[in-house]
Amino acid sequence: MRKLAFLLVAVLAVGACDKTEGDDILEPVPPTSKPLGSPPDYGSTVRAATPPPPISGGTLHVTKDGAFAVVADPERDRLSIVELATRAVRHVPLGAQAEPGRIVEDEAGRVHVALRRAGTVATVRISDGVVEAKRPVCPAPRGIALDPASKQLVVVCVGGEVVDLPLDVAQAAKLRVRMVPDLRDVVVTPTKTFVSTFRAARVYELTPGATDPLPSPLPMAMFKTPLGPMTASVGWRMRPFEGGAVLVHQIALDPGMPVSTGPGGYGGGDQKDCTGSIVQSQLSVLGGAGSRFFSPIPAAVLPVDVAASSSELVVVAAGNAKNRDTPQLIRVRTSGSSAFCEKGLPMAAPPGQAVAVAFGGERWFVQTREPAALHVYDADVTKAPATIPLATDSFADTGHLVFHANSGNFLACASCHPEGGDDGRTWNFADLGPRRTQSFRGGFLKTAPFHWDGDMRDLRALTDAVLTGRMSGPKLDAAQLDALGAWLDAVPALPTPAVTKGSVEAGATLFADRGCAKCHAGATTTTNANVDVGTGGAFQVPSLRGVFYRAPYMHTGCVQTLADRFTAGCAGGDLHGKTSGLSATQIDDLVAYLSTR
Repeated sequence: MRKLAFLLVAVLAVGACDKTEGDDILEPVPPTSKPLGSPPDYGSTVRAATPPPPISGGTLHVTKDGAFAVVADPERDRLSIVELATRAVRHVPLGAQAEPGRIVEDEAGRVHVALRRAGTVATVRISDGVVEAKRPVCPAPRGIALDPASKQLVVVCVGGEVVDLPLDVAQAAKLRVRMVPDLRDVVVTPTKTFVSTFRAARVYELTPGATDPLPSPLPMAMFKTPLGPMTASVGWRMRPFEGGAVLVHQIALDPGMPVSTGPGGYGGGDQKDCTGSIVQSQLSVLGGAGSRFFSPIPAAVLPVDVAASSSELVVVAAGNAKNRDTPQLIRVRTSGSSAFCEKGLPMAAPPGQAVAVAFGGERWFVQTREPAALHVYDADVTKAPATIPLATDSFADTGHLVFHANSGNFLACASCHPEGGDDGRTWNFADLGPRRTQSFRGGFLKTAPFHWDGDMRDLRALTDAVLTGRMSGPKLDAAQLDALGAWLDAVPALPTPAVTKGSVEAGATLFADRGCAKCHAGATTTTNANVDVGTGGAFQVPSLRGVFYRAPYMHTGCVQTLADRFTAGCAGGDLHGKTSGLSATQIDDLVAYLSTR
């Protein structure tokens, strides 16, 4: 029988699996029979005129002197600079579809902001809000940090680029090294640079001047929970901490553990017994005096940000905004916890949905959306904070809300589809076998029927089976369902990465000549049909939009790179396009072409 109290096991490499419990490890996750948390309150159905982007978190900075808060607003494409003494707010427009994200401050009274969709970094004076420059860095910048030793900014990008950007705005960015795709955050210390990835929650340590494109990731832990062993998953936010970095990330059930597709099959339970779902939240400290791992935080749904004081860490659980009695802000002592799970210390909930947190001037600051505001906590964080409004218009959208909301079973749609994409994991479903998480990005509705088996004919079938069934969430009414579909369909594909080798034109010709375009056809790059391509059955032809960012590949996740797709034995061989006899150059050409889809 599975024990109800598990402790952190020895540090293991990411993705490793400790099989010491024998057959017990292979038991399916039991459908939940315990009381759930409160269901989300979706309120009246509304649609935003411009669909808001998925929540990314980490969009708040408090200046070193504690005088200003700088808030990135990806929905309104602007910065809000708040003078904290007077509560005066200055808005700084950054251009349409800029989608401002991470912020870093320099020694000259400026902030530098990664504009996620514009592919640039904006440099803004804090005192008057003047935008000194917007400099191109890469197609999709995500993380940004200051390297005071070299007097440069370091920017990491979804395409895998690590870019050096001089503080002098007259100078251009320079590519330092190209790593793996899906880079998320960067932390610079006097001796090391730490770079994290998003979906896999890996952290890489770069030494100064290093050009090795792929050092080994730092070791992470495997955690044992009442549902079974869990390994690191989506890495939402990494910050400097104790000479290294603290990463708030998800942990997810190890692929060796079968998961039920029946009602309540994704686990759950209540906050009192800390059972949690097949996806939970976690704090890991890496690269400083040594790796250190806190107890899991099952109640923290969508841990999109973290900040630290000298004694506490605060995690933002954006998924809990509409659930009664479920905390959005979870305080954890920096000394760690010896309990089975971390329930957090009391902290007053802000009005609105928390998306970012910062500590400065001995106070805590929290950014919310709907309403867009900055909330300032005094020394007693259990008391309601002072609120500084940042906008009068609304980007409320029921589809956005449903997607990000805790179902009541301590996970959200965005838990496995972060930012509308995918978590890169292969789940072992007890009645289906391995199934790789699919992405919603780039126009979703026209790819019906859904799931690898094509057994979900439309969005109603999908939400009834997964959100209402497996996740124990509410059944959506017709208006809520339409709002969810409209919002999902508007989530854009990630920008085309820079092609480093191969010919896109030659790859396009090969793609057609080898028979690939027969199934991956049209604007959606799919015929929406189930086809047997020698991979174990007839499965839905997946869209290739954004395929560069969706490794690993195939319904089992057995192919690690796009290049391997044309050589791996599990990919179907000549039944899956005429792939035999391809030269290395031809494979490079095909990868170059696919990277543009």
